[in-house]
Amino acid sequence: HSFSDFDLFRDETALYTDSDLFTAQDILTRITGSRPSRLDGQITSDYANADLFFVNPNGVFFGSDFALDTRQSFFAVTADRLELLDPVDGAVTLLNMTTPIEVPPLPGFDADLDEGGVQGLRFLRDDVADITVEGFEVLNFDTLEDSELIFAAGNITFGTEDDPVNIATRGRDLIAIAIGGSGRIFDSSGEPGSNALDLAITDLHGNNINPTGVVSLSGSIDPRGANGDVGEVFFLPGGSKGSSVLEEVSNTVDGLDQLTSRDVFADSLIEEVEASDGSGDLQQAQSKEKKHVKTPGVSLFTSTAQAAPMVPRTCESIASGDRKSKFLAATSKRLPASPENWLIAFDTSGDQLLAAAESGELSPVGAIGSSGTNQEDLERSTRTQRAMASVAGAVRGGRFEDAAAGFELVVSQLEAAMDPQGASEVLLAYAQLQQNDGRFRGARRSLERALALAEPLGDAEYTAGIRTSLGNALIGTGDLVRAEEELTRGLNVVIASKNKQPAPSVLNNLGNRHAATRDFKSALWAYERSAKLAREIGRKGDEARALAGAARAALESGQLTNARVLLDQASPLVASLSEMRERVPLNIHMGRTFALLAAMSPAGRAASLLSAFESYDAALKGAEQLGDLRAVALANLNLGALYRDEQHRSEALYLTRLAQRAAEGINAPELLYRAHWQEGQILWSEHQVGPALAAHRRAVEILEDTKPVASDGYGSTDASFRMAVGGVYQDTVDLLLRTSSMVESERESDLLIAEARETLEKLKGAELRDYFEDECIASVGSTGRGIDNLGESAAVVYTVTLPDRVEMLVGLPDGIERFTTKVSAARLNKSIDDFRVAVQNPLTNAHQTLGKQLHNWIVAPYAERLDEEGIETLVFIADGRLRTLPFAALSDSEDRYVGERFATATALSLRLLTPPEMVSERGRPVLAGLSESVQGFSELAAVPEELAQIKAIEGGDLLLNEAFTLDEIRSAVQREIPGIVHLATHAVFTGNPDTSFLLTHGGKVGFDDLSDVVGMTQADGAPLDLLVLSACETAVGNDRAGLGFTGSAIRSGARSAMGSLWPISDAAAQTLMIDFYKGLNTPELNKAEALQKAQATLRDSERFAHPFYWAPFTLVNDWM
Repeated sequence: HSFSDFDLFRDETALYTDSDLFTAQDILTRITGSRPSRLDGQITSDYANADLFFVNPNGVFFGSDFALDTRQSFFAVTADRLELLDPVDGAVTLLNMTTPIEVPPLPGFDADLDEGGVQGLRFLRDDVADITVEGFEVLNFDTLEDSELIFAAGNITFGTEDDPVNIATRGRDLIAIAIGGSGRIFDSSGEPGSNALDLAITDLHGNNINPTGVVSLSGSIDPRGANGDVGEVFFLPGGSKGSSVLEEVSNTVDGLDQLTSRDVFADSLIEEVEASDGSGDLQQAQSKEKKHVKTPGVSLFTSTAQAAPMVPRTCESIASGDRKSKFLAATSKRLPASPENWLIAFDTSGDQLLAAAESGELSPVGAIGSSGTNQEDLERSTRTQRAMASVAGAVRGGRFEDAAAGFELVVSQLEAAMDPQGASEVLLAYAQLQQNDGRFRGARRSLERALALAEPLGDAEYTAGIRTSLGNALIGTGDLVRAEEELTRGLNVVIASKNKQPAPSVLNNLGNRHAATRDFKSALWAYERSAKLAREIGRKGDEARALAGAARAALESGQLTNARVLLDQASPLVASLSEMRERVPLNIHMGRTFALLAAMSPAGRAASLLSAFESYDAALKGAEQLGDLRAVALANLNLGALYRDEQHRSEALYLTRLAQRAAEGINAPELLYRAHWQEGQILWSEHQVGPALAAHRRAVEILEDTKPVASDGYGSTDASFRMAVGGVYQDTVDLLLRTSSMVESERESDLLIAEARETLEKLKGAELRDYFEDECIASVGSTGRGIDNLGESAAVVYTVTLPDRVEMLVGLPDGIERFTTKVSAARLNKSIDDFRVAVQNPLTNAHQTLGKQLHNWIVAPYAERLDEEGIETLVFIADGRLRTLPFAALSDSEDRYVGERFATATALSLRLLTPPEMVSERGRPVLAGLSESVQGFSELAAVPEELAQIKAIEGGDLLLNEAFTLDEIRSAVQREIPGIVHLATHAVFTGNPDTSFLLTHGGKVGFDDLSDVVGMTQADGAPLDLLVLSACETAVGNDRAGLGFTGSAIRSGARSAMGSLWPISDAAAQTLMIDFYKGLNTPELNKAEALQKAQATLRDSERFAHPFYWAPFTLVNDWM
């Protein structure tokens, strides 16, 4: 294995896992960069017959917490070359430690080294690097023949006078060779191995030499083993005979000897040897508290739901007034803008302002604040400069809240000083910080303030720049219509001014806006136009950014050759940029594009991978130079993913943990959860089940604590929730279920399945938070209904759609059971979409074959258990595309519909159901509808009769046509505090709450507004029992469309809701609704059974027997 750098932090473990694919004689870990290694964690190798070499020509430092767990010998050396002996022909191959071997598909990592064992070490420098040992705990108690600890370096230091070291070798030999200058250490026996008496030392020409370095020991070395074996300790320089063979140092004592010294070993034997009485020292060494904290053993059966949370839950913290939580998130905080995705063209004045303030180069007069020269102006400008310097320090240190408070102070000072130009410039910088932290809504407000300050100044070009930044923020919030308006206005101002300078930035962000809606053709045009204008005016940074964006757009639109051409044009431009802050994000972005290109284009895979590595590596070096820990984390995270995908797992794990450390350093949970997620994936691939589960649990825990929202436009690597956030929960569930099949104990398996179900519940809450951008909508407390409180005749079915299978967790009266269907997600989703299309055509029976196939996958695996348990009601808690499936219309092999056998309902989460004990007395129903055609929507002629008959059954207020407005509904709800709200009108769920709507006579009403109105009943202590939408339409092929109706019901506080997946004939809807309300007034029927009976009435009729008419109606949430 080769690394440019290698460090181990405390509690980290570098694990070398044996493989059944080949037999290793020596394991080589070489460091090719220019830094020494600091090892504070643990090195573990489970190879039974392989020695482990750790080689860094720049030096090695073993910290006080270092621990070693190996079966065979361990070498720590600072050699420049290793001699590899071919066991067949005796040929020697030299392996260079400082030059990476560039072997496709990944540079810097060795190909398989089949040359045989390590025979020798070569030191080419006159000043060979040193090794320092502050701690070295040997964890393996087994005494293995010829198992040794070998140190070879310029000088070797064991401990210091202030901090002596105590090493117990556990019966192993310890050899320390301080060669001093150039030379060669080799196995004089001619056989690969490390027997101490066979090691010889020569110069580079083969002449025997005495080493000239120094070995020093402050502390003790105990060579005793657990079974009375005694190792030997060899230090060289150790004699004056000039021999090239090591001399034994500890050769005088029995099995209870302990070697101690505070002398410096130069050209003499060890002068001080202390013998113990055989009881005290060893017993004391074994009983003393160890500083090293090993990687904790991870229970496979510990649910994070039972563990103490990392921080108090955000909504609970806000409610209690707590603002001190480490990762306390603001409402609707999105994942921050990331250069992996799309490159934002910021007004650079903000970054320059911060840099100038931090460096002290910001002039006290004229640069910011009043430009006057009187004493008051000077004092005000000095105060402003100090405040900005404080802001800059907070920004660089990742302290967002401190920086935000500082910005507000500076803006208020400038506004008080009547300096709108300065205030608007500071607000621009503030908005940039907010966007970088994912606070797009806050950035929008800051930029709107900046715009209000700037517009009276009459500088159209400056105002256009603010509009460009405002367009960025609007893309981030998902308000793409207004984003395009602001960007277009900014572009028109630039065109009218004939000043081309701002144009590349405006066009770049316009390209981002098109990319956010996956209109990559328009995005490509905008990026290429931006690059052309930037080239004409000599702005290389803008040109490079636009070319990089164009390459990604070309890639996403399938133009792979064009993408490579554009990348090749951008690469030299990026390398030529003088500003490191410009190069780093560009390199991260292009590294990601190269990696995607490698996956999509097998023909050029090796070259693309090499380019990806070079881009990420350049970004990492630049980020380290800048001290930009966020960029360091991003670069390491992506490098780790690159190596993971190429099966270089140990390197991937190391880089991923470096990303973790950087993310922790700046309190960046949006990066930290990704690093833990990636760590878990790597560990799972190495069959480390416990640690893999622990890493996934930690990622889920961070998401639960911070509750981020995936960005529609900017954000993490994949802007959709499913890829950016939901995948963490889903992967965790996948691992828990796989592990449940591995364990032998049935109880342990049940615990893992139960934890998987709890994780699914968390996923449902996360989906709601993301969909509505409200972190408190899905706060999970103890008020929800547990899976054990469903009643004797109900079963709940959780579905988990994974790439290669569908998992079903079925909650039965006596517990949860797991069932699995082997079908790919792609095939399942296509079948669902095809079924939805077929079942909505009442003129054919094409739905029958598809419905049987889906039944075989989703219901048949546990159907026998349902019969055995006497189940009458099925509650589906579905995921993804399955949410849009009318389960009642699936049919078994005997042509029986699910809706015939069971009452059916769907729920998003059992935890989000309002328990029956919270229900109180309610007023009369509110009935409203629209029969007239409004805004081009078809009339619903049967609505007046439908509402009249429902009123005859339930009573209540009736709001029809002109009376059906949002204000009238609000008044009726406030007046009645109803138990039922029935709305007979068009309702459309698109998968986006901003474009989903309910139609009233006054026009379209968003579900946010409707939820606020209906939710008034909850504030009065009487949550709505039932919300009915009798003419809904849910988009086909949209995973999130099904979430809209369910989520809207939850957000409104309604205990349950009923609606349709597609619109049907007025007559069918009227008949079903009337029969449904009659069923509600039948004491022995619950809501689900009332719906089942109403559907049966339609199904038994000749006119409405096709499931097109009766299947779309779905009961959501509480079915009782």
